[in-house]
Amino acid sequence: MKTTINKKNPGRTLGYLMAVAMVLFANVFAFSQISAPYCETFDAGAPGWTNNGWVNDQYGTPSGNTGPTDDITGGGFYMYYETSTGYLPVVDITSDSIDISALAAPTLSFYNHMWGATIGVLNVFVNGALEWTMSGDQGNQWNYVQVDLSSYAGSNVSIKFEASYGGGFTGDIGIDQVCVDEYIVINGCTDPFALNYDASANTDDGSCTYCQGTYLSLNMFDSFGDGWNGAEMTLTGASSGTVFGP
Repeated sequence: MKTTINKKNPGRTLGYLMAVAMVLFANVFAFSQISAPYCETFDAGAPGWTNNGWVNDQYGTPSGNTGPTDDITGGGFYMYYETSTGYLPVVDITSDSIDISALAAPTLSFYNHMWGATIGVLNVFVNGALEWTMSGDQGNQWNYVQVDLSSYAGSNVSIKFEASYGGGFTGDIGIDQVCVDEYIVINGCTDPFALNYDASANTDDGSCTYCQGTYLSLNMFDSFGDGWNGAEMTLTGASSGTVFGP
């Protein structure tokens, strides 16, 4: 930018230059406001995020058999994707830039709630790159996730959560307690085929236990697409006559 000094009134030119410098400084300061460790609970909305379609909510979504009934801590708010009438095919929410240079093992952690017969897809992007994805019914509970950010160490990151429609009104997806902090070691059984599988564990501690003999898993659902409504099943041994079930 070329600036011509007003020889008759140099003070006016100096004042102009100072004003420009203050604007530039303010922009740089605002850009670097968010520094890790950082957490967003959404209890006060979503400050520092650009929201395209997610709903800030408390105590349950309007539809039955889908969505959370409370936030992860109890009594607070969360963000969720509404999939009833008037739904958007895709929604996303993106954080401002987050400086992670102070973290030794930078990690994104968050809770998701993906319960319902028509759950779609939840994607997490970091600086535009897909780093985590999950689809389908994951149960009626909050699920803890950690995403490794070591490849972005020493830089700034922007986090985007994107949810897409799964085909019906029982597809509400929730997110809560989004943090950028150090990696947390969680010991437990990491084998999904074990009886005591811990989905939140990231370090196997040798505690897995298994059924002895032949076994199978049974998923129950109804033809209306609104989830399993509590029906029960009993099995009777063909030779022993033993009844298994409630």
